[in-house]
Amino acid sequence: MRAPPWLAFACVLGGCTPSGDVPDEGATGADAARSSVVDLGEDASSSDAGDTDLLLPPRTSAATIPLHLQHGAAPAGPTDALNALAYLPLGLRVGTSVDVIVHVHGFYNCVENVLADVNGACSAGGAVRSAHHLASQLESSGRNALLLLPEVLPSARDGASADVGALANVGGLQLFVDEALSALAVELGRKPALGRLIVQIHSGGYRAAAAFATRGGGDIAELYLLDGLYGLADQLEVWMKKDLASFSGTSPVRRYANVYTAVGGTLTESQAQATRVAAFALSGTIHDDRTTSTWVEADFRYGLLFKRSALDHDGVVRYYAERLWATSGLGAK
Repeated sequence: MRAPPWLAFACVLGGCTPSGDVPDEGATGADAARSSVVDLGEDASSSDAGDTDLLLPPRTSAATIPLHLQHGAAPAGPTDALNALAYLPLGLRVGTSVDVIVHVHGFYNCVENVLADVNGACSAGGAVRSAHHLASQLESSGRNALLLLPEVLPSARDGASADVGALANVGGLQLFVDEALSALAVELGRKPALGRLIVQIHSGGYRAAAAFATRGGGDIAELYLLDGLYGLADQLEVWMKKDLASFSGTSPVRRYANVYTAVGGTLTESQAQATRVAAFALSGTIHDDRTTSTWVEADFRYGLLFKRSALDHDGVVRYYAERLWATSGLGAK
């Protein structure tokens, strides 16, 4: 698949190479993957901008923006390597607030590469890593949100660590998002307040998810683990128990999703968590599917989602990010 023009920056930094991966649960090609997605329409969102008279004009182009933040995993000056990346999709509209997705990558990867459509190296002369198509998936989801990707500590980048350093401190998530929105004020046309916040992690990013959920300071509306429950499940369950009623209905105020595989080392932990959650969740709020069937749109309409996938460890991200975003409480463009 050829990277679209709006991914040129990520491709240049990531050293892009062609990829033949098609992350779908039963389709045999990219066209089949797309055709299997239900057309959700405008009423797929449970929220709206709410301030339509204050909306700025929609973006006429997408943008990938490197960030050098003081409140990243480690502080970064303007001449240091980036410690975060922002993606502003085509058609993004900003009101007095804007919805935000924060995605934390796992081991052996980097923010430029997971954003891109084609596999690339994260370091000069380094191994080629798996791209996760996050920019393309956000575009395809049709959701009106920007994507923030914090980089792990410099010593952990492209390695067997997902250490997010100061981001795991008390208030770390809130400080990171607030500073990122300030840094993006020119691109966005103003510094908006934070609207709906989704935190999504892959693989080793589970430690960041637990830290964000218990002490990050951000008001997380939706929390997704993509083949990433290797521990700290109790901390994630504390977050769930704060307001069990918020997971109710077909457009829940909050949502938790745990998509896992049999090959990523997350199956036992994930199914044990699903069993525990079923014991305290309110009736009708949990969907626990231990088969590898392909979900349709209605399957995502629960507040507490547990899904076993037949995809590989990276394929889970390439397939489920778009589907979770498209069925989330994020506003439509």
